[in-house]
Amino acid sequence: MGLVNPIGLVLFGLLLLLGRWTLAQDIADCSWEPLTAKLSCNLKTLQTGPAVIPQVENSKILDMRCSDLSLYESLVRPDQFGTLSNLDTLTVDYCKIRNLPDGAFVGLRNLKRLSVQGHLSAWSGSMTMQLHANTLKNLDRLEQLDLSDNNIWGLPPTTLCKTPILRSLNLTRNNIVEVSEIGLTDNNNLEDSSEDGECQLLHLKVLDLSYNKISSFLPRDLSLAPGIRELNLRGNRISVLADQSLTGLWSLSSLDLASNQLAAVPPTFFAQANNLQKLFLENNTLSLLAPDTFAGLDNLLLLNMSRNALTSHMLTDSVFSGLSKLVALDLSHNSLSRIGQGLFRNQT
Repeated sequence: MGLVNPIGLVLFGLLLLLGRWTLAQDIADCSWEPLTAKLSCNLKTLQTGPAVIPQVENSKILDMRCSDLSLYESLVRPDQFGTLSNLDTLTVDYCKIRNLPDGAFVGLRNLKRLSVQGHLSAWSGSMTMQLHANTLKNLDRLEQLDLSDNNIWGLPPTTLCKTPILRSLNLTRNNIVEVSEIGLTDNNNLEDSSEDGECQLLHLKVLDLSYNKISSFLPRDLSLAPGIRELNLRGNRISVLADQSLTGLWSLSSLDLASNQLAAVPPTFFAQANNLQKLFLENNTLSLLAPDTFAGLDNLLLLNMSRNALTSHMLTDSVFSGLSKLVALDLSHNSLSRIGQGLFRNQT
């Protein structure tokens, strides 16, 4: 064997290190914030992830942003992110994902906040995201889930059963056509459910379904999430509200039904919503209000009914009579020619 040149070994080592560094730069352009233990990476796709970056194992916050310039598809495999025991916040932004498989986040047991936004509405219906029954497996500490703007058509019935302490769910700007398609409806035949209601999301407080394609809101649509306080249905196609749609939502304090296709509200729709404090009904086609439409809303503080088709003769003196705590009312951009003297006699 010939003699090994020590200078050659040194050069080889330097080239190897340089090659690894260049590879890491090609794979992910990342920045590290030591005070917050946040790793932020700009990627082309998730296939070129930050796994080679040493700080990823120590990250509490991981922010991954894919290219938004063209439709590069990101492929997600089971256990995509490995085991990151310190991670409590994961944001995946602008990554074009068709499929989130079973166990996609299985190694992130301490995750509290998860956001996956593909911004797919910009690509019309050319790409949609699909979730599976065990996509969220092992995320039993998750509190906030944001799946907005992914062209999602719905969630499998038991997907959310894996997140028992979830407090906030954001599904805005998707393709959901029925509230019952997100897995919060008790169908009495869920495969993974049990008699003790293991699939109930008793901690869910905020649900955002705005800007989907929902056409109706029916009784028991949200029967598995009785603790909801804020419900946002703005910007859908809702033309039908059933009398008992709010039954069981005893904690509801804010309801947004603005920018839908409502021509009327059932007389007893709000009968069991006596904790409601904010109600948004603007930008519909409301022309008819029964005298007792708002009966029982003793705690209502804000009511927005602007940009509807209300006329003076349809506003009877008793329509707002039970709203004794009301402090803000917007009736602008309707067809009102006068306001009756007794319309606000009970407001202080």
